[in-house]
Amino acid sequence: MFPDRRRPTPPPPYRRFQRSVPERRTQKRSAAMPNLISRFRKPDGQFDLDKITEAAVQLNKLYGEVSPMISKIKSSVRK
Repeated sequence: MFPDRRRPTPPPPYRRFQRSVPERRTQKRSAAMPNLISRFRKPDGQFDLDKITEAAVQLNKLYGEVSPMISKIKSSVRK
């Protein structure tokens, strides 16, 4: 009907679950991992087994304290 009229461009397709955030997360994660590993190294670059063992003992204690609470929560949710 109007041959010289410009037609509007259609909007881009809706992408419900696609984000650009994971790209930033991988950058943060990759930057954090060397920092985490470096905490268990000696100044000469070797792994400090005493620090690793101490961290494992602390994690075991934490698990021992938290696991009964988690099991209580699980049992109350199932009912």
